Amino acid sequence: MVIIKTIAMSKIRRSFIAIWMISFLALILQIAPENAHAGLLRAKSELKMMAEEDYFYEVQLNREMETNLTISYSWGRLAIPAGYFLLRPSPTRIDIEIASKPSWCEVELEKKNLSAEMSMLSIFGGNVTLETRVRFRIVSKDAPGLEEGRIVLVAVAEKNGNINSSSASCEIVIVPAFYPDVEVDNDYFSLILSPGEERELEVEVENRGNMEIVASIEPAEELPELVSIDTTFARSIDIDPGEKKILRFRVEIESYEKEIEERYIIPLELSYFAKGHEELKGESIGIDLDLRIKGQPKPIISKDTMVIIEGVVILVLLIALIAVIVRCRR
Repeated sequence: MVIIKTIAMSKIRRSFIAIWMISFLALILQIAPENAHAGLLRAKSELKMMAEEDYFYEVQLNREMETNLTISYSWGRLAIPAGYFLLRPSPTRIDIEIASKPSWCEVELEKKNLSAEMSMLSIFGGNVTLETRVRFRIVSKDAPGLEEGRIVLVAVAEKNGNINSSSASCEIVIVPAFYPDVEVDNDYFSLILSPGEERELEVEVENRGNMEIVASIEPAEELPELVSIDTTFARSIDIDPGEKKILRFRVEIESYEKEIEERYIIPLELSYFAKGHEELKGESIGIDLDLRIKGQPKPIISKDTMVIIEGVVILVLLIALIAVIVRCRR
């Protein structure tokens, strides 16, 4: 038993001696000039970074989103981190930063600085996996709808002893949703028309959303018998974000021979959707038309006819008067 223990202890001593010899050699290689051949034997490191979810579609305004970031740090053999010879290997510092992001987006990292712990066995190579989280949200309704924006993250592992620095990057794609926001300058009209009359009305529509829209005005229900509304110039009107356009429609009252006095509240509806995406609709805006129809029955003889008759009567009277005057002089 004593012989076996002695042999085992001898093997352990030889292993530690071998480790220290390799460590000493690595230290010599580490402090050698960069342009020396020994400098070519520095330990290499590799850094990888990946987002658990890297594509977010139709993200709503001010809704906070987040995903996990996985950082994998590995190094090769003969790696001697700082503090190794004091039996206290220093961890490798890994810094994460936001390299770029859309102006309409806020991004926050849960941790910007990570540490990859090193051990006395690091000389044989190894790897460490670390995690953190990234949070982001769209803060401006001007974010272009259904267009990709990219968050670029960069991680850098600092040089540690004779272990070279390394870096990695990853992208997270954000696609803002359609943010509908439409205003009209007038949502109520009051008209008094007689049978046979017509009137053109207009509504100024402002697109405050983040996508081009297609807007239309149509009656919201069946029209009264004598009323017709022509919306030819108020249908399928394209309006860019931040633009104002006027939609015009014509109200017509059919001819009616009898006396009439009616009042109708006619609901109209301004509807719109994102251009090229009919399924993306905004909330419709109601427009009320307060319409009064007043009319008297038309006389049997029209005004024009009465004027002609009156003219003929006057002419006949003048002729008769002249004839009487002529006779009296004779």
